[in-house]
Amino acid sequence: SGNDTTGVKDPKLFRKYYFKGSGFTSATGPIGQAENFWGRTEAITDAKDGEGRWLYSNGAPYVLTTYAEVLFDLAEVQFKYGSKADAFETWKKAIAADMEFSAKYIQKESLVTVGGKVYHQGDKVDQATFKAMAQEYLNGPFVAGLPMSEFSLSHIMMQKYIALFPWGASEVWVDLRKYHFDIAYTGDVPSFGNGWDKTLINQKRDDDASKVYKGFYLAPANVQSRRSAYNELNNGSPCYRLRPRYNSEYMWNLNNLKALKPIPGDADDYQCSIPWFAYPGDMPK
Repeated sequence: SGNDTTGVKDPKLFRKYYFKGSGFTSATGPIGQAENFWGRTEAITDAKDGEGRWLYSNGAPYVLTTYAEVLFDLAEVQFKYGSKADAFETWKKAIAADMEFSAKYIQKESLVTVGGKVYHQGDKVDQATFKAMAQEYLNGPFVAGLPMSEFSLSHIMMQKYIALFPWGASEVWVDLRKYHFDIAYTGDVPSFGNGWDKTLINQKRDDDASKVYKGFYLAPANVQSRRSAYNELNNGSPCYRLRPRYNSEYMWNLNNLKALKPIPGDADDYQCSIPWFAYPGDMPK
């Protein structure tokens, strides 16, 4: 059936890896071009253009948090306090809760004709098919079949990463910063000469047992025809904060910005200032 999944309930079809979208695959045109959230490849002016998909549908909630996220947080705490068995069971419940959340907002698929073209509306998988696939995954080797002896903090945080996609990106960034982007360093926190320099960030390999986000690497620098050098103002550090915009504290609260620690808010590299939650102990004076 190619890329047309209309009316197809075979779960194997949804496991095929087919990338769409301009520069990434050089596939353009009506078949290769990436669709938007409404299943279209072009802008439509019709005010009643379908209900959208999943969390992007017209009636979807604005998600602040989920039961699954709370359970992942609990599993992380239990694991760090040495209650590995409790963390293991909480982790399984968290994954199941995320599956339930994901299924809840799946929109029924339909077809609509606009300007002589037929487009998908709603999701390309129905709730029944998704729930069957979810249960198969929960019963499989990566959840129910995972030996507790192999269970690690990485399992918790990577499943949380998946569960928060795409609505919880800000919380994911909190976690990435909390674990310092899996940079290899010694002591409490990384720093210039201890994890990075102006041209290189030293990140943990995937075979490092202490690495939390397997497969995650920050963008390299100085790759010919692909990557430019890092911004010199950062001295090689990844960003840990967002700078206030120009018409904000810089205009009416500069004195307090200057008093911020560990890097003053008016410094050129303030965006590299490590936040309080990423320190294992107290922040430096």
